[in-house]
Amino acid sequence: MLAAVSGRYGYDRDEFYYLASGRHPAFGYLDQPPLTPLVARAEYELFGDSVLALRLAPSLATGLTVLVTALIAKELGGGLGARALAAGAVAVGAFPIGTGTCSPPAPSTCWPGRC
Repeated sequence: MLAAVSGRYGYDRDEFYYLASGRHPAFGYLDQPPLTPLVARAEYELFGDSVLALRLAPSLATGLTVLVTALIAKELGGGLGARALAAGAVAVGAFPIGTGTCSPPAPSTCWPGRC
């Protein structure tokens, strides 16, 4: 749902930071792994300067996380209700919500209980 309406809002300050880091890739960034700026750069090169395009990979990764959670619940013997509960908990839990607010340039938003 967030991916469908994310084009209505402009860039977040963290997204500017990832785009700038992607233009100067290095393994020396202490606040993020090297893959993060490279993914941002690849999305910029493939799809151009678009907010929706920049948010495509994180949206797909979050959806894949929800799917894998349901598959793990199935592998552990959970029925349909257990799979739905596990997937729903991950979909609305702190991980997808926190990935948009807890970022290196904004450490004040990462304190426990605020994500």
